Amino acid sequence: MKQFSYIGYLEHKIEHDDLTDKVMSLKEKYDKGEKALFSEVSSLLKDWLTNHILGTDKKYTPFFNSKGIY
Repeated sequence: MKQFSYIGYLEHKIEHDDLTDKVMSLKEKYDKGEKALFSEVSSLLKDWLTNHILGTDKKYTPFFNSKGIY
């Protein structure tokens, strides 16, 4: 994204950084012995799949296709 100057790069990176923070928070809870995390993990994955992968990621497809990247 940076290499091709994708205009939405910063917003996209922020979303990925936010996901990383959420995953690390869940890992900390698990490491502290909190075992009932299925609901939180499931919700996070569902949200990431439906909103980010199927939404946000689809937005950059035409941009990269125009750069010859398929």
